[in-house]
This record gives sequence, C-alpha cells and structure tokens, in this order.
Amino acid sequence: MGSQASRIGAATALSLPRPWTDQSSLNLPLNSSYNLIDPYVFQDSTDDILYFTFGSYWSGIQQFSLPSHEYLMALDGVPNHMSEIHRIVANTSVAAAVVEGGITFKNDKYYYLFFSVGLCCNTPENGLAPPGDEYRVAVCRAQKVTGPEL
Repeated sequence: MGSQASRIGAATALSLPRPWTDQSSLNLPLNSSYNLIDPYVFQDSTDDILYFTFGSYWSGIQQFSLPSHEYLMALDGVPNHMSEIHRIVANTSVAAAVVEGGITFKNDKYYYLFFSVGLCCNTPENGLAPPGDEYRVAVCRAQKVTGPEL
C-alpha cells in the first residue's frame, strides 16, 4: 500500500475454463496523479468504442477511450488511437481522497458508475475510520458514459 509501482496487464483465452495466456502489460503511461489498478472496460451497445476505466487510490478514477477491441492489446504507452486519459471522479469528501475500482453499467438512458470510496484498510489495531469516512461503495449517474457524473 502507498506505492504507485503498478501496471495493468492482460491475459487471453478462447473460453473461461481454457488455459490463459499472459499478454503482459498494456503499457499505460505512468503518472504521479494516478495508480494503475482496478481496470474495467465498458462498451455501449450503440457503438464500438471501448471506455477503459481504472484507478486509482491517489486522485480518483481515470478514463480513456479506444475505437474498438483490436486496439486494446496494441497499447504502447500513449498511442495515437487512445484518447487522452482524464479523471471522471475525484473525491472531495474524504480527507485521504481514496477513490478506486470504478465499474460502469447502463440502464435505460443513464450510465451508473459504482466505485469504492473512503478510508481504506483501517483496523481496530491501527484506528478505525471516523464515522462517515468508512470505506464503502458509492454510485453516481450521468447521461453520457464520459460524464459528468451527478
């Protein structure tokens, strides 16, 4: 904990029970404002665009888009086919700014982003989080997958 020495990798298989092949890191760019953890890929049924969400523990949840699946395994740092990485959720209510693990769902005309927020990993031995700052799941919604979330 407390380290940004992380990467997001990929593994592929023809089906779930088959042997998986490690495809290595996706080579997403490192940045002091986010951590490369908790990846999630969302594809809206109305287009081929992939919305890749990750992070972050440090400064919130990040997102970028790719034009289709074929580009997902071809990432090499900051490829031309990848949109700019931008923050879609920043936590301003918890002093430690822990926001991570975003997952997107669509229901009718709204996109819902579920994520974890709060003071992570506190135990009775090291001091529990104050009331209201506990680690928990939060949700917000938007009319576009890219936000802004409400």
